[in-house]
Amino acid sequence: MNIKYSAITTALSLAVVSGLANAAIVSTWDYTTQLKFGTGNNGGDAAVFDDGGNSGVTFNSESELSWGLGSSFTSNGITANDGGRSALTIGNIVNDKTLQGGAATTSSVNTSSLNSIPNPFDGELGFGNTLTHWNNVVDGSSKILTEGTFIDTLTLTPILPTSLAGDPITDPVIPTLTFDFGFKETYNVTPCEAGVGGKCDDIWAIRALSAADLTQHFEYLGQEYRITTFVYEIDLSGITDLNDLDPVVLAASATELELLTPAQCAAAGYTGELCVGLMTKEKQTNSIGFAFSVAAVPVPAAVWLFGTALLGFVGYTRKKASKA
Repeated sequence: MNIKYSAITTALSLAVVSGLANAAIVSTWDYTTQLKFGTGNNGGDAAVFDDGGNSGVTFNSESELSWGLGSSFTSNGITANDGGRSALTIGNIVNDKTLQGGAATTSSVNTSSLNSIPNPFDGELGFGNTLTHWNNVVDGSSKILTEGTFIDTLTLTPILPTSLAGDPITDPVIPTLTFDFGFKETYNVTPCEAGVGGKCDDIWAIRALSAADLTQHFEYLGQEYRITTFVYEIDLSGITDLNDLDPVVLAASATELELLTPAQCAAAGYTGELCVGLMTKEKQTNSIGFAFSVAAVPVPAAVWLFGTALLGFVGYTRKKASKA
């Protein structure tokens, strides 16, 4: 098993002279992070289900989107069960070892160096929720999911060194991330859409995001920190017990999340745009997860004004631009 892990961003660099501001640096943070589907009344748009079909039941909660004529999408919580219903669910493999339920993830993360890759074995990655597609065959007369949003919130609490311990830091200091996504439930007829043969793969896609979309800065006790959000793909093949999923160990073999072809992006609703995502095969389960790092930003007093201008360009928002 391996995890494919990606910041799905273009490279971001800040030109600064070596040396830190005088403020002391927090070395360890407790965190709580939670991923939720938009419902229309929680800060994210509700999911859209195509009305080309008029049968079946659709469901939109903060932790589950599901559709189809059947009553279930999994029998064991790990694999799709061909029960006539497909779903996207939010899970927690850090605390609860589940791909469903949507419970917030809680743990701790160590501050990393700004100019190095975060090392999960040194506790420099904080792991959050997972998003899983349970891909079952759905009757052609059913309404199917076409698009939606998910919202990612993060709260950091400084705990070490104890001299810097303090209250939780949350939105608006660390703003909420809001993503939109496109989804294509393909019909199993040839030729398949987007050049996918055999049983036609479904397409789950996020617009390829820039560094500014997934990177934001905040200040605590005079020291500036940068948070970078990552997305990683989880390979569930051969897994029979979710207790075997250890994101810290698996992140060491991570590679980039798949960049989809123009035809695949267009089929998922992103015509003329780059997108990343998953091609999900029938009767299989496919998961991605979210992680983040916290790095201290070295900003010497001599270049403070220059650094401030750069940060203003990068932006302090976690919210992505609206869909085109």
